[in-house]
Amino acid sequence: MDTGNPENCWKTTGSAGDRTCPKLGEFIYCRNCPVFSDIGRSLLERPAPEGYLSEWTALLASQKELEDAEMASLVAFRLSGEWFALRTRALKEVVADRTIHTIPHRSNQVLLGIANVRGELLLCASLWNVLGIERAQNSKKGVYGRMLVIEHGAESWVFPVDEVDRVYRVSIAEMGAVPVTISKDGFAYSRAIVKAGEHSIAFLDEDLLFGALRRSLRWQTT
Repeated sequence: MDTGNPENCWKTTGSAGDRTCPKLGEFIYCRNCPVFSDIGRSLLERPAPEGYLSEWTALLASQKELEDAEMASLVAFRLSGEWFALRTRALKEVVADRTIHTIPHRSNQVLLGIANVRGELLLCASLWNVLGIERAQNSKKGVYGRMLVIEHGAESWVFPVDEVDRVYRVSIAEMGAVPVTISKDGFAYSRAIVKAGEHSIAFLDEDLLFGALRRSLRWQTT
């Protein structure tokens, strides 16, 4: 492990670097190491530092390459008291909270408006309203608001979340059926339930989610 900066160990001395980390003998790949899996969470439990965007961009890019027929790479996030996940292939980046500008005569309960992400204006959505979840004030100490940029083909959207957990690599065969305890709309957009760490996470279907986001563009103004 890179003792100078543990958050960079995976790309300096780990499997994406010169492979001199002594932990590689035990874990084979950085993705199996608890230090690596904690990187995303540690970054998200403090105000965004310098280099925050580039760190997450590199982390997500490395995880997208690890998808295969048996294992899925997921990013978990919280909306109010419920946990959800999307495949890392659908997540472009994690950014700090920013101003959302409403669109006259177009903004509605799902389409909140537009947000500027590194000079690009992206449509901003409320997943609380897509998934039928009541918005709650995030009062958890040490957790700062984040926004996720997702992409599907040529489409890109951004949406705020209460918390981002980390990247998980889970067995597709061990995913469970979605229980009725998930909110009605959340059930409709979920593919499976994943046990990851201390959470039971609803694994969202990105095709269904983007379909709902596209429909919001045709909704009447509220």
